[in-house]
Amino acid sequence: MLNFNSLQELSLSDCVALTSIPEGGLPPNITSLEFHNCEKLKQPMSEWGLEKLNCLTEIKIVGACPAADTDSFPAESVMLPSTLTSICLESLENLECLSWELENLMALQELQIKGCHKLRFLPKTGLPVSLGRLCISDCPVLRDMCRKEKGKYWSIIRDIPCLEIY
Repeated sequence: MLNFNSLQELSLSDCVALTSIPEGGLPPNITSLEFHNCEKLKQPMSEWGLEKLNCLTEIKIVGACPAADTDSFPAESVMLPSTLTSICLESLENLECLSWELENLMALQELQIKGCHKLRFLPKTGLPVSLGRLCISDCPVLRDMCRKEKGKYWSIIRDIPCLEIY
């Protein structure tokens, strides 16, 4: 894929034959990367080469994607590029916690989490101070833990300018 040097946006949807990221990694100038229901993509995210994508600002992972649908995001040993400004995680059945490594994403402005029913843990150390929008929808356990004034995580999220929790 390295031959696509000018490619900036890549959206892979319902790629039933995709089992791994091609050797050589993803195009280096990608700014937006989306995976939708790539149910046979089992190559660990740590082998995708995300840390080399210095232009990547947005990543979206939706539905069946075994490589990303682990109990923690990012999974241990996954290095996300510090340039990320937006992360969207949707319908990841196995996701239980957001890793403390998210706190190191100092450019992160938006975090959307939708339909991750098992998600119940935010990073103990908090979320990046740069975060301007946090959207949590259809995550019943986490929603309760983020209740205004009463939830376990209220003290971690209360200073985020735009909170959407439903």
